Amino acid sequence: MAASRNGRFLYPIVEGSFVDDTVLRRRFIYEFDTRTSSYTGRTWQYEADQDANVIGDAFTVGNGKILVIERDDFEGPASVTKRLYQIELRSADADGFVEKRLVVDLLRIENPDMIGVEASPGAYGVDDPFSFPLQSVEVVLQLEDGRILVGNDNNYPGSNGRVPGTPDDTELIVIELRKRARPQPHPLVIGHRGASGYRPEHTLAAYELAIVQCADYIEPDLVSTSDGVLVARHENEISGTTDVATRPEFASRQTTKTIDGVAITGWFSEDFTLAELKTLRAIERIPTTRPQNTVFNGRYQVPTFDEVVDLARHSYTCDGRPVGVYPETKHPTYFDSIGLSMEEEVVRVLESNGYGEAGSPVYIQSFETSNLRALDTMTDLPIVQLINCSGAPYDLVVAGDPRTYADLASAAGLADIAEYADGVGVCKDVLIPRDSGGYLTEPSNVIDDAHANGLQVHGWTFRRENRFLPAEYRSSADLDAPGDMIGEVQAFLSAGMDGFFTDNPDLGVAASR
Repeated sequence: MAASRNGRFLYPIVEGSFVDDTVLRRRFIYEFDTRTSSYTGRTWQYEADQDANVIGDAFTVGNGKILVIERDDFEGPASVTKRLYQIELRSADADGFVEKRLVVDLLRIENPDMIGVEASPGAYGVDDPFSFPLQSVEVVLQLEDGRILVGNDNNYPGSNGRVPGTPDDTELIVIELRKRARPQPHPLVIGHRGASGYRPEHTLAAYELAIVQCADYIEPDLVSTSDGVLVARHENEISGTTDVATRPEFASRQTTKTIDGVAITGWFSEDFTLAELKTLRAIERIPTTRPQNTVFNGRYQVPTFDEVVDLARHSYTCDGRPVGVYPETKHPTYFDSIGLSMEEEVVRVLESNGYGEAGSPVYIQSFETSNLRALDTMTDLPIVQLINCSGAPYDLVVAGDPRTYADLASAAGLADIAEYADGVGVCKDVLIPRDSGGYLTEPSNVIDDAHANGLQVHGWTFRRENRFLPAEYRSSADLDAPGDMIGEVQAFLSAGMDGFFTDNPDLGVAASR
């Protein structure tokens, strides 16, 4: 609850959603008059980042301006949302929710003086940047000098977000807000499915961590539910990225389908409503390579595209710019064939979140071509043609067009792409091929030819594990051990690559700054 500066009005905010509210992200704000000891009848609506997020506290900082704590119920490395937003009661968005602006992401606070580091060895989040990943962040107020005080309820002895097995202290931190000059432009770092090297991919936890690690863009792969809602999954077959195979209530949904000419057995997003998908929980896709990520299995929901874009538009990069979104439409020809066209919904969601204008930090990508040509007539947002290491775009295969990805990567193919796209997202082995021993050879002509046609070049995918690295950047024979991804990225940047997709945004930033 917040109070007006003169104490006349109180502004209680309902912590969660009402049980009969179909809009699960909605929180109501009320106005109470202390003179009459009654509610005035004025109400406002606040939209949380996720259904389960709660309001921790509120504090008035100006006429109609209120600081609000929004948090999840996780702690330590599992935390996704511990944020201070400023809301404007006099301003509402197109959906009727109060405007909110990120003031501080409490999971990323600059700490150049290393406050607390010496006194708290090994405590999670006590570093630069400093993190406040405590379960119950429930105190916020603005001090007289303008600094902000934030505190937690430690739920003693239950919470242990700093040191596993050790009850948290009650902590009070004071945050000073400063403006700073933006650094010079640099190669784009794109959080591939979020920071998927550290959290299960395509979860808000992975996207938030990518933002904390200073990615410029976050990249959701999009598939559709049966009721036409776009959600973030690597594939429409979801047994490898959710716990659906363990859910007896959905056992009968297992089936075999032909997707892009390949028979696949499993559970498919288009056979579930959004409400059903929201009951599932994400799991690590490659657990043998990334066993450390499996500790997060079963915690996070499948996010909608709208939730991903909403997170981005309420976030800032480490440079102070809006976080960009880089969506990929998966299997558009297939989804068209079952009456679930994706392109219109992609544009609608982006536009409804203020990402629809030319110049917005968005790239729309696909491995197919015809849907990108259609998107080029529907939006002024940049279009990126993906080019795989081998094979051909499935829409061309269906149309009987003999062109392959190798043809698209030729000088003539890139000139044709430039008629509808603004960039190419290229398999890194096409940019710099490897020899029979797995070592990098000389760069191909693709980067130069793309630039000659006015196309940006974004390479994919850069990962730290040895199995994904060229031979000269591997650290050992252990394929799952980390190698020198920074060195690999720098080799590609030296060849002229403009940006890149990575599962490890922190290493990508280190390589590109």
